[in-house]
Amino acid sequence: MAQPMASKIVIPAAVEKKYNIESEIARGKYGVVFKATSKKTKEEVAVKVMLKKGNKKDDVEREVQVLKKLTHPNILGFHDYEECGAEYVLVMELLHGGELFDYLTQKDFLNEGEATDYMKQILEGMAYTHSQKIVHLDLKPENIVLKDRTAKQLKVIDFGTAQDLSINPKPTVMVGTPEFIAPEVLNLEPCGVEADMWAIGVVAYVMLTGMSPFLGDNDMETIQNISAGEYEFPDPCPEDGYEDISDLAKQFIESLLLFQPKKRLSANDCLSHQWITTMTEETAPKISTARLRAFRARRKWMATLRAVRVSMSLLRGLRLLKGAANGHGSTSSNGSCGEDDASPQEVFDDEGKK
Repeated sequence: MAQPMASKIVIPAAVEKKYNIESEIARGKYGVVFKATSKKTKEEVAVKVMLKKGNKKDDVEREVQVLKKLTHPNILGFHDYEECGAEYVLVMELLHGGELFDYLTQKDFLNEGEATDYMKQILEGMAYTHSQKIVHLDLKPENIVLKDRTAKQLKVIDFGTAQDLSINPKPTVMVGTPEFIAPEVLNLEPCGVEADMWAIGVVAYVMLTGMSPFLGDNDMETIQNISAGEYEFPDPCPEDGYEDISDLAKQFIESLLLFQPKKRLSANDCLSHQWITTMTEETAPKISTARLRAFRARRKWMATLRAVRVSMSLLRGLRLLKGAANGHGSTSSNGSCGEDDASPQEVFDDEGKK
């Protein structure tokens, strides 16, 4: 779907002096990401150009300060930041491998030993991040990306919602993607690095089962499921290729999906967990990825649905403004805006952030 605001983005001259802009990689409502090459170093980079309208300066600068603080093989690399006219520009490491889960769904089976290799990288990246007093607050499959197509190294990306706990030790924020949000965040309680560990538990559950432990038919139902804190592992179906995941894997997930934050394992504790340290591809069960493919398809469908809802909301707003300018409104008799009213899902935008 077209993104009318992002179409207004013009690459600043100051950026073109430093980088050869090659092609567009991704587009959102208020920003565009380009593939580029540094004229000085000849290194390929990703240049993210964001409109000031729609992106708060404090939020952008907070993300920049967080990225400047982090240097780790499993964390997206940061290069440069500039404020140019009507745009903010972030220059970051260019990743070629795509989302981890998209790579996994190209295979018929996932070996649980392979899964532990990827989880170890996520944990190492977050153990380092947490040691720097940073909490990510939006860990999800879309933010776990492979460096290149060899699929050996992954990176955690998108620190737009991250908080620096050395500046704000007990942030109370409502950010993130519904099915990966920790209970304390939903309850608007002060949160810390434990919120990321909950999300890692959900990511591990999805990776291994191809299902989401708390996902409902809409965001409100998902939030209610998280608040109830109840989940179970799906039954194996050997005749369809669904072998049961190991007991160690279940123990690992259960040690993270705990309602009380302080009872969850830390990233460093997880790196010492038996599932991470002892599981090998030779001894691990093979898991069909059919369910994971269905999960990915559903998430992409829901993202499209949210984008449609946002567009309908914008159109409704334009109709209301036009009606007001003509001296009449377009509200229904009960004072609402009729069937186009925002649903609970619209608390979150098309990227799952508030």
